[in-house]
Amino acid sequence: MSFLAPDGPVRLGVLLSAEPDAPVLDLARARARSSTGQDPGGDAAAVGDMAAFLAHGLPALEGARAALDRVREGWRKPAERQSLLAGGIVLPRETVRFLPVVRRPGKVVCVGLNFASHIAEARAAGQPVPEAPAEPLGFGKVASALAGHGASIVLPRHGRQLDYEVELAFVIGRRCADVAPEAFAEHVAGLTIAVDYSLRDLLFRSGGNPFLAKNFDGFCPLGPALVTLDELGDPDDRELRLWVNGELRQRESMRAALFSCARILSYWSARYTFEPGDVITAGTPAGVGIFSRDPASWLLKPGDVVRAEIDGLGMLETTIVADGRASGAVS
Repeated sequence: MSFLAPDGPVRLGVLLSAEPDAPVLDLARARARSSTGQDPGGDAAAVGDMAAFLAHGLPALEGARAALDRVREGWRKPAERQSLLAGGIVLPRETVRFLPVVRRPGKVVCVGLNFASHIAEARAAGQPVPEAPAEPLGFGKVASALAGHGASIVLPRHGRQLDYEVELAFVIGRRCADVAPEAFAEHVAGLTIAVDYSLRDLLFRSGGNPFLAKNFDGFCPLGPALVTLDELGDPDDRELRLWVNGELRQRESMRAALFSCARILSYWSARYTFEPGDVITAGTPAGVGIFSRDPASWLLKPGDVVRAEIDGLGMLETTIVADGRASGAVS
C-alpha cells in the first residue's frame, strides 16, 4: 500500500493482516532495521514510489515478505509490539492516510462495457451501445484522477449526475508488450479495487466523451492495497460488490465478464507497451445509478458514502462532498 505517515512523508507499507483494523507496517523502516546489504526497492519504499518498487521485481517483493514475516513474529510478543509501535515501524491504521496504491502510474486503461448485465441496463435505458462488443473497449484516466481509500470525492460544479462503477483493477509488475493470455501472471504484480466515478450529464452533453466526464480529481479511487497474485489465485474468481449508504447496488462475479483479465491484458498490450505501475481496470456490472429505476435518488450527492469490496482485496470507501468553489453547472 501507499500511505502518508503522521510525520509527513509518503511511504510504502504492508497491512499486517486482512482484518479491517490491521495495523500498517512501514516498509522502509522495517527493512532498514534489519537490512545487511543491498536492499532492492528500499529507496522506492522510502519515498513511496510503488511503480519504482515494482520495477525491482521479485527481489523487492521477497524483501517485503521477509520484513513482514519478521515483524509478524515480533508482533506476537507484547514487549516487542511496544518497541515496533514506539519506533514507528508499525503504525495504527487510524493514524495513516491511505493513498492510491500507485500514485503516479504512467497510464490507467479502463475497459468499458465488459459485463452483459451493464450493457443490458444501458440498452434498456435507450443508450446506443453495442449488444456484444467484439473486443475490449477502453478509455484512459489521468494520474490526478486517482484517490486513496478514505478519500473525499468532490462532486464537481460542472455537472450534477455523479455516478459510480466498481471495478477490478490489476497493476503491471514488469515491462511488457504482446502478452499472451497464458502469460498474464508473469507480468502482473497484483490486484486491487477501483471505483470509476463519472459525471453522466457531462458525458451525455459531450457526445459520450469519457475523458471529460471521468477524469476529475479523485474520480478513480484505487486501493486500499495491492494484493499479489500468489495470495489470490485466479483473478477472474472474484465477486464485485458496491454499496451506497449501506444499500447494495452492484454485485456480480468477474466470471460473468465478457473478457477475462488475461484477455484484456493481451488485447491492450498488443497495442501499448506497459510499464511497472501501470493500471488496467476490467469493467463494471449492472447497478449503476443513471440506469436505475430512480436515477434521481440513486445518483450520488454530498454526504453519500460509497463502499466497494472485491473478494480477497478488502474494502475501498470514499465519501462524496460538495464543490465549495461555486454553485451551478459550468460547461
